[in-house]
Amino acid sequence: MDVSPYFLLGGGPIALERYRSMSVLGRLRRVMIKAVLSGGIGDAVDAGARYRWGVGLRLTLHDPHDVIGSTLPEEIHDAFASAGVALPPAEERSLHDRDVALEPVYAAARGRIRARAGDAQVSAGWAMSGPFGEAGDGGSSGEAPAGLDDPRHLLWLAAQYTTGARYVIANLQHRDTFGDDARVWIGAGVLRKGGKMDVRGGVTFDAVSGKVHPSASVSGRLGTHVGVLLNVSNRSLGRDLDAPGRFAADLQARWFYASDRLR
Repeated sequence: MDVSPYFLLGGGPIALERYRSMSVLGRLRRVMIKAVLSGGIGDAVDAGARYRWGVGLRLTLHDPHDVIGSTLPEEIHDAFASAGVALPPAEERSLHDRDVALEPVYAAARGRIRARAGDAQVSAGWAMSGPFGEAGDGGSSGEAPAGLDDPRHLLWLAAQYTTGARYVIANLQHRDTFGDDARVWIGAGVLRKGGKMDVRGGVTFDAVSGKVHPSASVSGRLGTHVGVLLNVSNRSLGRDLDAPGRFAADLQARWFYASDRLR
């Protein structure tokens, strides 16, 4: 599950000029507004554990593809003015069903954003996870073989360079940051964004063990609020550097309470 801490804690609309401010305070404000807090539970790869829990925080430090920083807000204002319809109050989150043709405006904005080249998005984050539930007990015991009282931390930094519809991605991970098995992973990949589907492929290099972990994923939308993700990757089993990896496939169904797609 992904949530926005800004809105979860009661943050509301702010003036466009304040959001676009390039001052230090303005930049920090944008980072906080776009921060994403995530949490989830899934199957564990740790020996003796059935499930694995995790939480994480993502911060977008620089985003040249931010549509609010483009001319889209002014174009929406002009569309309402041309239709002779007053703009709704800032407290209202939806602009639809107001007899204003916004779809062409959104389509043009999508095309401009996807066509941009030579820009780099920079993001960073932190994650924490651990196993729980002994394998074979159905997870009913809730006992933690190694995780709830000894979680693993991860710090990461990523850059995404745009070459039109393709994105070149590089990332740096510091795994088990506060543990005895701290290691550095370096990754690179390519993301191809399409109108209905995004395709990603890449490799990650473990600087400690010398192993290379390939991965590939396909994601898309089935509707405004529903999406799917198929990911295939070579995973490392637990903390043992000498343990063999394994290929695994994940299929996820996603529901977006607040759709991030321009409609």
